[in-house]
This record gives sequence, C-alpha cells and structure tokens, in this order.
Amino acid sequence: MEIFHKYTTLAYLILFIPIHNIDSYKRNNAKKTFIKKPTRVEICNSLNPVFGISGQNRTFPYDLIINPQNPYIGDKVTLTIKGTNSKDKLGGFLVQVRPDFNIPFGKFSPADNPKDAKIINCVSQLTTITHGKFNHRDLVSLTWTPPPTYTGPAVFFVTIIKARKVIWVAIKSEPFWYLKSK
Repeated sequence: MEIFHKYTTLAYLILFIPIHNIDSYKRNNAKKTFIKKPTRVEICNSLNPVFGISGQNRTFPYDLIINPQNPYIGDKVTLTIKGTNSKDKLGGFLVQVRPDFNIPFGKFSPADNPKDAKIINCVSQLTTITHGKFNHRDLVSLTWTPPPTYTGPAVFFVTIIKARKVIWVAIKSEPFWYLKSK
C-alpha cells in the first residue's frame, strides 16, 4: 500500500502541478508575448524582418519607380517607392537587388536622406538597405550600383512595413536590364 501511495503522489506532482503553473503563468503574463526575432541570415534570405507575421495578400499599394529603366554598364539606378495614394505611407522598408532571383548583389546608398536608411551586409557588403527609423513617409529614394562589368537582368525585391502587422514581403519590381554600351 505504501508503494501505491508513493506512485499516486508522484503522478499527482507530475501531472497537476505543471498544469497549475502554466495556467497561473498565462493569467499573470497574459499581455506578454514572446516572438522570436529573426536572425540577420533569416532576414537576408526571406526579406521578412518580422518573425511570425506573413506578408499581405491584398494589392500592393505602392509604386516602384526605376530610373533609368535600361541602364548601361556602370550606371547607377534609383528606386523610388511611394504610395499609390496619399493614405499609403511607408513605415519601414527592406530592399535588395537580385540578378536572377538568387542572391543579392551590387551596392546600395540612400538617395535622399542618409540618416533615413541603413545598410545591411547580406552575402557581401552593402547589398541590402533598410529604414533607419520607423517613420511614416510619403516616399523613399534609394540608389543602387551594380558590379562594374555587370550586364543582364536585375530585379528589386522590396519589403514594405506599413504598420506593425501590415507588411508586404519580397515584392518584385519589373526587371530592368543592364546594356553593354550606348
């Protein structure tokens, strides 16, 4: 009988005390959420800086304006991102250029306000650019420089964070082509 009592006490301790503790923890910490922050490598690969939040599947409300559309070897390209109407402000952004939907390449610099953006080194230096501060802005302009002798296609991959849980991830621009000579 004494052995039975030991085992039932042990079973009670194993089964019920952890449940009570979990329930108590949930009540006392209901407002706390534990969301894992993605690593730099995860951000570089997925272009999703917010772990656990999927991209929007509604229409992308921003214009991606590329200038020039057909650059020549060595030309810099400017990407301007702006809302399609005045309500569509940009909160944050994350941008890469990829030649064939593979790895990011080239180098970024902010075209308008250097304090408004910061560079992230993904794969190699200066290949990714993001917002410096989360500010609601009408537009952002970024300058991208290809490798010195690059010819061929390139595509901007753009992530826009409009609000805390409103994000569009890795939206592709129209391809632009680097031409050999004028």
